[in-house]
Amino acid sequence: MAFIKGESYEGSKIVEELEAEKGEPYFALHRDGHVLAFALNRWQNPDAPTEVLVGPGEGREKYADSFIAEKPVVPVFIKEGKKDKHWHCAGHFRLRDTIDKNSEKNKRVKPFDIPAIYKILFLEEVKG
Repeated sequence: MAFIKGESYEGSKIVEELEAEKGEPYFALHRDGHVLAFALNRWQNPDAPTEVLVGPGEGREKYADSFIAEKPVVPVFIKEGKKDKHWHCAGHFRLRDTIDKNSEKNKRVKPFDIPAIYKILFLEEVKG
């Protein structure tokens, strides 16, 4: 199944279709150490899909660094509200830039929803 921009999908169907491993980090759908897609919620990633805020933690850091090194094109799915059951496909994206400067990270920290940031990934949509 090709994921179509503008269409909505159940989370379990996305994981099944990608044959992604189940488990953390949930924002980076992955298999064998490679990022296959991003599943981002709006309250922790308000500027998604073009900006991904990656929190600290070994799994999150590992997959962010893998994505930066490999630069794959991946679908990005967004959940708007906490009670939403479906993920909206925002399109297919690749890495444009990354930053880990404290001054930039501190601008985006919002206690409870975004308590800390490891890196900020800037994505650009791949057309076609």
